Amino acid sequence: MAQGQTQANIKPVIAVMPIEDIAKTGQGDSFSQMISTAVASTSKFRVMERQRLDRVLREQGLGGTITTAPKRIGGLQEVDYLIYGTITSVGVKEEKSINLLGLLSKDAPPCSNMVATLSVDIQITDMKTGEIKLVKRIDEQQKSAARCDGGAASVDTPRLLRSAADNIAGGLVTAIYPIVVAMVQPDGQLILNYGEGALQVGDLLKLKRSGKAVVYNGEVLGSQESDVGYATVSEVLAKMSLARMSYTADGEAVAQGIVAYVVPDAERKKTLSWIQNENKRQAKARKTRS
Repeated sequence: MAQGQTQANIKPVIAVMPIEDIAKTGQGDSFSQMISTAVASTSKFRVMERQRLDRVLREQGLGGTITTAPKRIGGLQEVDYLIYGTITSVGVKEEKSINLLGLLSKDAPPCSNMVATLSVDIQITDMKTGEIKLVKRIDEQQKSAARCDGGAASVDTPRLLRSAADNIAGGLVTAIYPIVVAMVQPDGQLILNYGEGALQVGDLLKLKRSGKAVVYNGEVLGSQESDVGYATVSEVLAKMSLARMSYTADGEAVAQGIVAYVVPDAERKKTLSWIQNENKRQAKARKTRS
């Protein structure tokens, strides 16, 4: 640490490992660079230069795959968080549709567009503690514009990769700097510490209260958490968002510092149904007590 600097104003250092490319896209190196660029653009981290990282990996006899505990990799002592992962699959398929001109001429070619998909497995590890901060499967899809002139439709593969890289950078930011309740208004409205780019109107958030850290064999596995309830984002501003509680667990109260997690789309319908049933149960219990 340089003289005059404090721990508070030093940004964490991120190292992006070479991405393993088992899908054989030939884009592993480019994707690693895109992730580095996306992380740097958040302005919340410093990114280790790729040439320097490559030199350290060569000295340690490591390629794109980590086989030892991350915190034991020599030469990476200054790194706070390590990003590594795998491009697991990529695919392109053609979709055909009816050309309206075909109603006028039987010789009109069908319309077609291409759908490209990309799947990536990513893991982010705290190099100081060995704690896994984030494990995530990212699925990206891009659909090209339709062509009805008989020509081949095309997809923008770099755009697909950049979208995945931005997703990873966003996951890193919220894993290290979680979404939290910054303030509770007198009317119960919640103010969250993230705005545009991180949250959207209608997002369903699961609220949790953090407890003691769980440590095993000197490694931080996570922390004990208790469920506080669910909130729905009602407005998104540049640097903050507003939300309203959709459900509050029995005996709980929302307070500043409560951590919020976005409920995945795949779980949203089931969660909303559960919330509706719980709210009915609570209303019935209140009526019985009165």
